[in-house]
Amino acid sequence: MQISTTWLRLCVWLLGLFPATGHLAAQQFTWTFVDAERDNREIPVDFRHPVPMMEGTNLVVVGHGFAMQATDYDDLADALVADGYVVALLATESGLAPDHEDFGLDLAHVAGQTWQTITTGPIAGNIAPVSAIVGHSMGGGAAWIGAATAVPEVAALVGLAPAETNPSAIAAAAAVGVPVLVISGSADAVTPPDEHHLPIYNGSVLSPCRALVTLNDGGHCGFADEGTVCEFGELFFNGMDRPTQQAHAFALMASWFAMHLDGNDNAWSQLEDHVANAADVTMVSDCETVTMASMPGPAPRQRHLHPNPATHHVVLPSGTNRVLAFDGCGRPVQVHITDGLLNVSNWPPGLYTIAIEDEQCWLQNTRLVVN
Repeated sequence: MQISTTWLRLCVWLLGLFPATGHLAAQQFTWTFVDAERDNREIPVDFRHPVPMMEGTNLVVVGHGFAMQATDYDDLADALVADGYVVALLATESGLAPDHEDFGLDLAHVAGQTWQTITTGPIAGNIAPVSAIVGHSMGGGAAWIGAATAVPEVAALVGLAPAETNPSAIAAAAAVGVPVLVISGSADAVTPPDEHHLPIYNGSVLSPCRALVTLNDGGHCGFADEGTVCEFGELFFNGMDRPTQQAHAFALMASWFAMHLDGNDNAWSQLEDHVANAADVTMVSDCETVTMASMPGPAPRQRHLHPNPATHHVVLPSGTNRVLAFDGCGRPVQVHITDGLLNVSNWPPGLYTIAIEDEQCWLQNTRLVVN
C-alpha cells in the first residue's frame, strides 16, 4: 500500500506535536544576521532547536544546494535536533545566479556569531562557542570556502556530495584545518565524485582528521527532502532509495559530531561499526584522533570552562591537578597555571581542546575559544 506525501507530512507534523518519549521536541524561529564587514549584508536564517534547551548546546549550520531552499532540508534538521543540536538553515544565495564566495562567508559568519549575537529568545545564553558546518552540493563547496577563513568557533565540517565552486572549493580545501567528513554517492551524476567530492577531500591536507565515505549506488539529491528542484537533475535515477541514503548520512554525521563537537571518545568506533555493518557503505580515512581512553580514572565527565571565549586567563575548576591543551591541529600547547588560573594570553587566537584532571578522574575534552 502506498501512502501519499500529504499523509506522510501530516504524520510527521503530528509526531512533532506529540514526540515519542526519549526524543527532543523541536521549535523553529527566524533570525537575520547583519555582517558589518560586508556592507551590512543581511543573512536570513531558519533556526530549529531542541526543547528544552540545555546550556552549552552546539550549533550546526547548514548550506543548501543550487537553486534550493532552507526548507528543503527538514529531514536533516529534524535528525540533528533529535541528536541535541541547534540547527541554522541559511536562506541566502538560493537563486539561479548564486555567489559561492558570499554563501561560504555567510556560513562562516553564522557559525561564528550565533552564540554571541542572539541575546534574546530560547537559545540565548545556551549556545556553546563550538559549531560545525554541513553543506550539500553547492552548499558543500561553499562550506569549504567558509571554513578556510579559519573562524575559531568552527570545529568540524561535513560535505554531502560537495560541489566544486567559483572561487574553487578544491583550492580552498588546502586552508581548512578542522576535521572534515565527505559523504559521496557513487552513482552521483550531478557532481561526479572523481571531479568534485574526491578532489575536495584530497585537498584538505591540513585537516587533523578526514574521512571519505562512499554510499554505493547513492545519488546526489537523496541527502535532501523529497520533491525538491534538485530532482530535475536526477530524473532517471534508480539507485539507493532516499530513506536508506538519509539513514546512512544521518548516522555518520551523528558520530562525527559526537566526536568533534561533544568530545565523545566512543564515537569513532561507532562510525567505523556503522560502515563495517553496512554492505553498501565504504570508507577511507587518515584520522589520528586524540582520545582520553588511555587516561586513568572512571568514565570522563563534561566540565564547562569560563570565561569562554577567553583573552587572558581561564578559571579552572576547584581541585584541578593537571591540564592538557591541544590546538586546532591536535598539537600540544604549553600550559601555565597560577593560583587556579590557566594563562592563555600568549596562545594564538583559535579553538583549543582542554583536558582537566581533578581528584576523581579525567574530565571529558572541553572546547575553549581564545580571542
